[in-house]
Amino acid sequence: MKLNREFTFAGWLRRFLLLSLIIVMITVILNYFLDTMGIFNPEKGLRKAAKSLLAGNMIAGLGDIDDRKFQELIVDTNKNRVSEIVLGSSRSLQLEKNIMAGKNHDYVFLNHSVPRGTLDDFIAIIGLYMSKKKYIPKTVVLAADPWLFNVNNEIDAWKSLKPFHEYVLRGMYGKKIKDDIDLSSAKNKYKLLINWQYTVKNIISLKRKSMFYITENENINDDIRRPDGSLVYPVSIRLQSDDEGIMKAKAYARGPVHLMENFDKLSNIKLFEDFLNYIADNDSEVIILLIPFHPVAYNLLINNPKYNIMQGAEVYLKNLCSKNNFRILGSYDPEKNNLQNNDFFDGVHMKESGFRKIIPPQKNSTRKKRTEVP
Repeated sequence: MKLNREFTFAGWLRRFLLLSLIIVMITVILNYFLDTMGIFNPEKGLRKAAKSLLAGNMIAGLGDIDDRKFQELIVDTNKNRVSEIVLGSSRSLQLEKNIMAGKNHDYVFLNHSVPRGTLDDFIAIIGLYMSKKKYIPKTVVLAADPWLFNVNNEIDAWKSLKPFHEYVLRGMYGKKIKDDIDLSSAKNKYKLLINWQYTVKNIISLKRKSMFYITENENINDDIRRPDGSLVYPVSIRLQSDDEGIMKAKAYARGPVHLMENFDKLSNIKLFEDFLNYIADNDSEVIILLIPFHPVAYNLLINNPKYNIMQGAEVYLKNLCSKNNFRILGSYDPEKNNLQNNDFFDGVHMKESGFRKIIPPQKNSTRKKRTEVP
């Protein structure tokens, strides 16, 4: 009887392990081939989305995607020479051509901002242009958030564009510089193959025929990408009350503030300055854009010793631009451009009305000539 129990338990264990293995294999296969975010098969849906944008369509329904890979496919697919680009984070994603370049239809403008964009992202995107197109657009608007200078921001999403990042570094320094890049990003990527939340997302996606759809109407409750790459928030967010925006601003600034933790000094200074000089040396104009924070959030942040280094970042950027004759627009301080609560969605994301206050009409009509300063 004892042997029979042991035999029964051993048989049950084998069946359990076999069933578990089958479930894991099905999950891996499902996540790899459905791949809603385009992590493993970016060419499958993201290239079609990039082509649709560049054909002049507004698209919606993209959801969570590899935003860096999407930018690569936009650069790779685009057949027109680009006049101006924006590099930034989600804070600059709303910048559209009509704000930046007016109604000049011959002026090709693209917004290459990515969520949680960092200096390394900006370097990699310029690397896309230099390696694939052999030029840098005539104007590069760099939305410089304070956390560009925080080495503790712990963002490594840019590593999906690592070869293009290294392309620029070789151009800047003449050789491949040593760094501490590891395979952590790749490891995290493959963890999604057995991630239950990603499995649920992919199962839900089975109801959709495509990873995106074309829309001619901006008044829908979905994220929309315009043909220039800029983002339109869902109508429910755009119609929220000012009180909701104030509540979000307070919640943001109370902390912990994403990307601003352990920010006790300005870092990446040399890399940042070398990068700007690299752009300028390739006959492109650099414009530094300081996007304001919500009035409530700004006052809370500058009065908190953990985060008031952002004021030092602004002083540094203004001095740098003055010394090198780079143009600079805006300020982290909303009062300097008469921005009000109703110019913001939350603590850090500004509405179109706010951007129009800090960006003068036809800002490209007079291009500043850079002077060399010893």
